Amino acid sequence: EDDGEDAKKRREEDARRRQEEDAWRMRREEEDRRRRYDEEARRRYDEDRRRHEQVRYEQEMQEMRHRSQYEEPRRRRGDDDRRGDGGPDMERRKMTQQSQQKAALNIRRVIQKVRNATPDTFEALEKELQDTLKEE
Repeated sequence: EDDGEDAKKRREEDARRRQEEDAWRMRREEEDRRRRYDEEARRRYDEDRRRHEQVRYEQEMQEMRHRSQYEEPRRRRGDDDRRGDGGPDMERRKMTQQSQQKAALNIRRVIQKVRNATPDTFEALEKELQDTLKEE
């Protein structure tokens, strides 16, 4: 009779332990699902942010190209009409402005790369930015 009671107690204890293990496993699985969901949401958010930054950067570049391609020659023609041939002073200003625009574009390009950097690529991009700043 004691053996029957002991066996019954062991079965009850085993059943209780299995229930606790199942409950723990279910909590753990739910935590894992939430963590994976949060990670995926963060990844999507980061991708969207990078995509928006890239679009904004491309729009800025397109606007700068448009300005330099269409508006600047028009303005220069107006300056030349008022001043005659423009002379060496005009050429010097034009060269300075072009070099400034080129420098600004190069710096913006590297800054955009740094914005999209990952921890693995950050050091190399930081060095590239420093080199570009020194050069420009």
